[in-house]
Amino acid sequence: MAGVTPDSGVLGVAYVAATPTRPSAYHFVSDAAGVPMILATGRQPRSDVLLVKQLPANNARIEDLAGIAYAPDADPDADGRLVLLSAQERMVLVYTLNGTLVPPTLRVDARRPQGIAVVPPRGGAHGAACFLLFVPPNVLQEYCAP
Repeated sequence: MAGVTPDSGVLGVAYVAATPTRPSAYHFVSDAAGVPMILATGRQPRSDVLLVKQLPANNARIEDLAGIAYAPDADPDADGRLVLLSAQERMVLVYTLNGTLVPPTLRVDARRPQGIAVVPPRGGAHGAACFLLFVPPNVLQEYCAP
């Protein structure tokens, strides 16, 4: 599979910057052919796909993917996480960069959320992790870890 094409069902993209142990990459979520997956490319969006990982959610259905964001780790040399949004299931899922689900999943009280963004932790690098959901027609909802 060479590059991400217009018919690949891409529903979101997250950029992950390089570290001393990992090159930079673009991570896409796609539901091409009705199969939710993460695709990762090299430094350029048109480069060859390096990873294709179907997304099981430990027997939870993942339908209607609506976004992806990158959440960096507090340690700048450590890998962060990919945060995915399933609009129909109203669920946020967290994955490692190689596509492994990190439990638990989080149910959100939002009707048909359509985008996700990770925001800087409150209280500095070790504060509560937060993300924003966009809920049509014009609502931003903030969720933070306790």
